[in-house]
Amino acid sequence: DDSWESLFAASTRHVASNVGPRAAGRELFDAASKAAGRWRPGAVGRAKRLLPSALMGRGAPPELLGFCAQGLVVALFWRCFDVAPDALGAGIASCLGALTAGPTVGQNWGPLEFSESSRWPIKVLDVRLLQEQWSTCADRRADACPDVSARDLRLRLGLSRPGEELSAAAQAYTSSGAAAAAASVERQLSGLARSPPKPWSRDDSSVPLRLVVIGSHLGSNMEPASIFQACARHLALSVDTTIYGTVYPWPEMICQLFGHCAHNKYIDEAVGMLVRQMYRPKWEPSELLRILHNAHSSDPVLQKSELILCTQPMVICLMLRALVE
Repeated sequence: DDSWESLFAASTRHVASNVGPRAAGRELFDAASKAAGRWRPGAVGRAKRLLPSALMGRGAPPELLGFCAQGLVVALFWRCFDVAPDALGAGIASCLGALTAGPTVGQNWGPLEFSESSRWPIKVLDVRLLQEQWSTCADRRADACPDVSARDLRLRLGLSRPGEELSAAAQAYTSSGAAAAAASVERQLSGLARSPPKPWSRDDSSVPLRLVVIGSHLGSNMEPASIFQACARHLALSVDTTIYGTVYPWPEMICQLFGHCAHNKYIDEAVGMLVRQMYRPKWEPSELLRILHNAHSSDPVLQKSELILCTQPMVICLMLRALVE
């Protein structure tokens, strides 16, 4: 599709130049408007409903012809910055916030879920960092706010490659809020003591081993579970596997593809809370411990499990270990 190719090329050139998004220029803004203009909200809604089935190999219906979820979000991203000089920063921040807002644990999945591995140059982290930066300029004119690039914001937080240096525009940006949030999480985690591992053995290998896998992503759940099951087969050991917490890429996919349909509502609550607060954490250890305690105390499957394989988020694995050992 020519509109996606033009947008991709212009976006890549601009991101490589490491200047702020407001300086993108008319060529890029026009390419974004052209690409986004082809897909009205109704058509996008239909495409999003049909895309999961297509990705799972059930065929691509005509409604998906030419649809590019990541490209659409990149187009909408640039349109957030195509504003008059006297527009308030609040409008830009609100526009960026709309790109990553909404349910992340329901069927209305966000199109940026795979952005970090996408060839498109705009990632979900870039959107969130720029949203926070423009929120600090909410009451000021856009032309009075520092037009900082996403790469510079990543550098400020130590999220880019070593050797990269901040541009002059980035000196106007301070990450005190992000630093405070990171320090808060570090303090919370430092108070959690790790218990020494306990020895484990089984007396009856004819009875299936009861395995529970907990994690937020289908891949990070299924890969270690499959590896463990394959090793167990070499030992003539059967495994009864239950998987909890999967929200990515879609909650229903692990059930439809692999038959793992069980849910623990408290595990879902804990994973959902951490996913929603991924870039602006405000959870408290006591709150998360309460949720995980309810997850264990209310679930016979968890209570009777002989092995718990926890993949992510890390803090759930850390706290759950303290509860079950």
